[in-house]
Amino acid sequence: SFQRDLQALGLDKRVLVMTISEFGRRTKENGSSGTDHGTSAPLFLFGPQVQSGVHGNMPNFEEVDRRGDFFYEYHFRQVYASILNEWFGVSQETLNLVFPTQPRLMSLLNVKNQLSAAELAEVDFTGDGQLDFNDFLQFAQAFGSEEPQFDLDKDGRVGFGDFLKFASAFGRR
Repeated sequence: SFQRDLQALGLDKRVLVMTISEFGRRTKENGSSGTDHGTSAPLFLFGPQVQSGVHGNMPNFEEVDRRGDFFYEYHFRQVYASILNEWFGVSQETLNLVFPTQPRLMSLLNVKNQLSAAELAEVDFTGDGQLDFNDFLQFAQAFGSEEPQFDLDKDGRVGFGDFLKFASAFGRR
């Protein structure tokens, strides 16, 4: 229903939904006929930009650690880093600062650049040939200024209209 509403509004390609639980479950039933919190849990992504299918193998109920926890195949930080990189364009350099363990990135999305070379050049504030989080940081620092490079709507001030133009380009990258 949510996805159909987004599609009807023409916003479905601009929204990525990720669900995650802060705790997994263990394999053995406990004294109250339930299971205790554990280390592994499914994580779901949905939206038209998601590579469909299951990533990873089904858990093996025969192979658990001494506490009864599954061995996870992907750490949640690996998924977070991959989404930050693919969806938000956060560079590997920035990810290394946020995630000191430097998780191996996964390919989870089908994100295609839909900007023309001229559109990209207008918003590629770092000049590295791509529109990414570093360009957003440059733009955010110029917000409220009169710097012509960031005045995308040409009204003499870097403001909300410029942000809307930047956000539109970022959503089509």
